[in-house]
Amino acid sequence: MEAVVWTDVLQVLVLLGGLFVALFLAVQGAGGLDAALEVAREKQKLRWFAPGTSWTDTASWSVLLGAMFLQFGPYTTDQAVVQRYLSTRDERSAARGVLLNGLVAVPITFCFFALGSALFAFFSAHPASLAVGMKNDEVLPLFVALEMPAGLAGLVLAGIFAASMSSLDSSMHAIATAWTNDWHERLGIGRASGLVTGRRVTLLMGVVGTGAAALMAAADLRSLYDTFQSVLGLLISPLAGSFVLGVFTRRASAFGVGVGALVAIALLAYVQNRTSRNFMLYGAVGTSTCIVVGYLASLARPPKRSRDGLTWWTRTAAAG
Repeated sequence: MEAVVWTDVLQVLVLLGGLFVALFLAVQGAGGLDAALEVAREKQKLRWFAPGTSWTDTASWSVLLGAMFLQFGPYTTDQAVVQRYLSTRDERSAARGVLLNGLVAVPITFCFFALGSALFAFFSAHPASLAVGMKNDEVLPLFVALEMPAGLAGLVLAGIFAASMSSLDSSMHAIATAWTNDWHERLGIGRASGLVTGRRVTLLMGVVGTGAAALMAAADLRSLYDTFQSVLGLLISPLAGSFVLGVFTRRASAFGVGVGALVAIALLAYVQNRTSRNFMLYGAVGTSTCIVVGYLASLARPPKRSRDGLTWWTRTAAAG
């Protein structure tokens, strides 16, 4: 856990360094700040609010609602995030960490979107540098390769890899921890020690992740970010709904939660493949479906064990 924390710190520093270097060079290459702002403003790349009530196009309401649900899942159920809470001294320290994360994430996210607008302005001034049919995800690497000196290009590429590694290393550690503690040691699977098992699982997840990245790179995807959000909405929504049922209701049962999760996955698969709903709304659809269906199914087969100390409403029962 300590290794994950410190590698994440170093990776974030490299990532931010590459971000600011790329942003500065893109603005300068577009003709300066005034020229970049003019192009971005003319092409409506600086709009802060998108009105409308469409369920298919990107509107402000759908982005805010979708982002809330997409972030709610990982911050409540993802082992890669929860393990950070558990590494703090106490509950107050964990709360401060979450608050600080929110305060820092807003300006950093703004800088990433600013880089996208700066790149748009840059290539508007240098259209010959673009290749016809390029994917959105190829624009930044192309800019780095063509416009940056070798040393700076290496820094920015390191920043891109750091952004990936900061998510992958904690996720691999989380999977290894969950497998070792919840399956290997509890069920007595194999004779290897927990440390050896954790290392083996981490290596296996690294291989699987590399293979998945190669497949996604070879696939004809318009945007990896859109694909990631779609997959996240499909998989994390049942977990978020299960969390709400387990913590904020006293009637949720394992049967009901399981039914709710399966129905949510099936409905999201239908919405993704058969409708034109905006992908930002997948999390809201899946989470709400899991909660409603899971609660109704739990009424049909209520829990058999006491919930004292396990829910928000009975959290004081155990202490009493």
